[in-house]
Amino acid sequence: MPWSAGVIEQWEIVDLHTTDESDFYGPFTGHLSSHLAVPRLGALLGRAPFLVRRRRIPVLFVEIKAYRALEQLSAREEADGQMRGRFREFVVAGDTVALPVLYGLSAFGPRFCVYSYTQATRVIEPVAVPRDAESVSDVAPKERWECSLLDAVGEARFREVVDGIKAMVAASGC
Repeated sequence: MPWSAGVIEQWEIVDLHTTDESDFYGPFTGHLSSHLAVPRLGALLGRAPFLVRRRRIPVLFVEIKAYRALEQLSAREEADGQMRGRFREFVVAGDTVALPVLYGLSAFGPRFCVYSYTQATRVIEPVAVPRDAESVSDVAPKERWECSLLDAVGEARFREVVDGIKAMVAASGC
C-alpha cells in the first residue's frame, strides 16, 4: 500500500540538501503517526531523538541527520555510535525494555538503517565494525542506509518494522 498523498507531499517540500536535520522531523512525524503513534521528542544523552512509547515503555526511537551528511564518513560513524549509545542508555538507565526487541531507526533524510537490540541476547544489530588502529576505516558503511522511505523497498522495510513492533506490543499486553 503506497504512502498517502500527505506523507509524500511532506517529503517533496523538504530540500534534501539542507543542513538542518530538523527539516526532516515533519515527514518522519507523518510516517510514524500514521503507523504507531505521534512520536515525542525526549532527551537522552543531551540530544533529542524521536521516541515512541507505549504505556511509558519505549518501542521505537529515531535519530535523524541531514541527508547530505550521509556522504561523510565521520557523520555515519557518529550516527552509528549514537544509536548504540541510545540502546545502552535504555538498558542501563533502567528504562524497561519490555519487548523482546527494541528497534531504532538511524536516518539521513529519507534514507534509513534499522537497528535492533534483542533483550534475550543483549545484542545490537547491525554488528559493530571494529575500528582499525593503524588506518582510516569505515565503521559505518554507507550501504547500511540503503533503504529509502521514498521507494517501495524502503516502504516495505519500514512497514515490516512497524508491523513487528505492533505484534510484539499485542503479544506482551503493554
